[in-house]
Parts: sequence; C-alpha cells; structure tokens
Amino acid sequence: MVNCALEKKAKRFIHTSYIAVYGFQTGTIDETTLSTAMKSEINYFKTKYLAEIIVKKAIAEKGLDAIILNPCHLMGTYDQYNWVQLIQSVNQDNLPGIPPATGLFCHVEEVAKAHISAFEKGITGENYILAGG
Repeated sequence: MVNCALEKKAKRFIHTSYIAVYGFQTGTIDETTLSTAMKSEINYFKTKYLAEIIVKKAIAEKGLDAIILNPCHLMGTYDQYNWVQLIQSVNQDNLPGIPPATGLFCHVEEVAKAHISAFEKGITGENYILAGG
C-alpha cells in the first residue's frame, strides 16, 4: 500500500495500525513509548511493528505524507463475537478468572471519525493512539 500511495502520489496516507505495536508494557503508554513488540512471542505484535517501520521509512526517505493511527480494542454496534463476549461473560459471572490488566476500548464510529481528522489535521509521521477514557 505504501508503494501504491507513492506511485499514485497520494495526498496523504493514513496507516491504521493497532495498539499492539507497542508490545507488552508495564506502565502507562503514550505515542512516545518505545515498542517491545519485537521481543514478544506474538507475531501479530511484530508484524504491526514492522509495518509501521515501512511507513516511517517511506516518510523519511521518500517524502510520503503519512499519519499512523493506533486504535485500542475496537467495539461496534454489530460486534457479537469479540470483546462483547468477554464483557458479557464478566457481566454474567461466567468467567473463571480475569488476569490483572487494564484495557482501553474505542468505538468503530469514533475510529472512522479519527481517520478523517487525521487526514485533515494530522502531523506527518506522527502516531495517534485512539482510546476511550
């Protein structure tokens, strides 16, 4: 997609990544947090990180005007299988245990709005974590 954007001289490229690009962290993260993804055993974390490297290289070396969005756990109106099942299990006391952790969520409609905002107002080369508080 990066090569296509460069070839077609796209006005702006919005790369949708994921919060997993930061890997496992022990504290609060923000867009300046160094990634631990390549140390993870989870290949999904690694591939997200490596994809961002490709985008950032195209920005630095080829002048691609690109913004990177890192949404957290997505939920939406028609979500019946992913995070909704976990939340329903917790609500119904059907989950045998929950490991200690925190998580942030975002609604798909807000993520769509964030893509438009990134196109209109984003700063080239910046990452933006998308999460509800």
